[in-house]
Amino acid sequence: MYPFLLLRMIALPIVIVLIMKCFIKDPLMLGTLAVLISLPGGNMPLILSQEMGLECGELSRGIILSTIICIFTIPVVMLVL
Repeated sequence: MYPFLLLRMIALPIVIVLIMKCFIKDPLMLGTLAVLISLPGGNMPLILSQEMGLECGELSRGIILSTIICIFTIPVVMLVL
């Protein structure tokens, strides 16, 4: 789970922001894109898995961990701008 979170929370947003710099010239729009991509996953998958009766422990740990990690990763992604 940890390598995926690092990839999802740091590497993927940085790569997308660097690619989108070629297409988006407005710094406000690029900054908004960077913040939205860097946000942690939502709770909808957890709600759906609970409704379907699936195991939710690993999913809820991932959501909590990604929310805590985003405190540090969002500023890192914003530094790339």
